[in-house]
Amino acid sequence: MSTIGLIGAGKIGSGLARMAIGAGHHVVLSNSRGPESLADLVAGLGERARAATPAQAALAGDLIVVSLPLYALQDVPAAELAGKVVIDTSNSFSRRWLTPRLPGKSRHPPWPARHSLCVARYR
Repeated sequence: MSTIGLIGAGKIGSGLARMAIGAGHHVVLSNSRGPESLADLVAGLGERARAATPAQAALAGDLIVVSLPLYALQDVPAAELAGKVVIDTSNSFSRRWLTPRLPGKSRHPPWPARHSLCVARYR
């Protein structure tokens, strides 16, 4: 089976990892806090899961899922994604899903323009 690299291991990333493992795939999970912070999640997912840095997850995956808040897209390892299929589940909401956030912006253009502008800026 294939390996799926996940950049972002929050609700979406960890949920996709569980589903991918259930379908027989291997997953490489990453987040901004480092592989050590994913130890409990990886242990719970079993032998088909491992933790890595975002760059390592991008290199290891046959398919990459980026699942970050938009303000964190500048941290995506773009060079390591070259030539890869990337699925972007990024969203414009803060951790608490209450307030849309973009770096340095106090007012936001309407959705989907806000998302399109950020993705274009960081690709």
